[in-house]
Amino acid sequence: EFHEQYFLNCFSFALQSGVRKFIIDSEQQMHMVASANSPQPISLLVRIRNKMPAGKNMPYPQLSSFGVSIPEAFSLLQKASRLPQVKELGVHIHTATQNISARGWQSAMAKLEHLLIRLKKQDMTIGCLDIGGGFPIAYADHKAPSIKAIAALLKKPLSRFRGMFPGMKLFLEPGRFLVGPAGILLSRVIRVEQQGKERIITIDTSLYNGTLDTLIVGLQLPLVTSAKGQLCRQTIRGNSPDSMDVFRKNIMMPEAKMGDLIVFLNAGAYPYSSDFYEMEKPGVVML
Repeated sequence: EFHEQYFLNCFSFALQSGVRKFIIDSEQQMHMVASANSPQPISLLVRIRNKMPAGKNMPYPQLSSFGVSIPEAFSLLQKASRLPQVKELGVHIHTATQNISARGWQSAMAKLEHLLIRLKKQDMTIGCLDIGGGFPIAYADHKAPSIKAIAALLKKPLSRFRGMFPGMKLFLEPGRFLVGPAGILLSRVIRVEQQGKERIITIDTSLYNGTLDTLIVGLQLPLVTSAKGQLCRQTIRGNSPDSMDVFRKNIMMPEAKMGDLIVFLNAGAYPYSSDFYEMEKPGVVML
């Protein structure tokens, strides 16, 4: 009961603040929309589930806690169409985070098409379609298809959808694609040591206060360096005492020395940090 009232209060606050577009994925949230007193008509989208297994082309596991099945989405949209405060119906799907798989995009389009055909047969009008994010960028261990290649995959199914609903608006959420390449992580070598055959260089930052994505799902940031030494294999580790604080292991690069710069690229997406070891967070400079 507390949980439902809490979210009803949040929803009411959003309405009072002028928000007019919402995405739901449960019966409880539909009840919340129906119970709230909206001063203006709203657009209501239902999120459908697109679970894909993690693997070589799916670095992030797709948890099933978000979105509903096709039959559930159809039922929710039918109920939403009868609410007087809902002026526009829509459908939302998120293919996968960092989706570098053609199969992932095609699966999402197939699920959408199945639902949209069913809605069309019931003479229901869909005013907006949000295909979410997932537009990928390149990492050292993941090549990314170009945005043109993804657009080519989406063009035909989206044209069919527009044929069913000519006035339908299309929304995309290319967060990582936009902000990832906009950020870099600048570091400096503060220690160099040889442990047997392994050359280890320590830099003045950490995975824990700069790029936890590397630790959580293994996405490795591409890098450039000011080092001018001979090419050799080196391990780049962060400056915490934790053994997992490793940016790159056994990477072939110019032999680095104290004071050399290592610049990690495509570091603008999800650069979240922790308070692990009370480490100072990197400063942010806007250029």
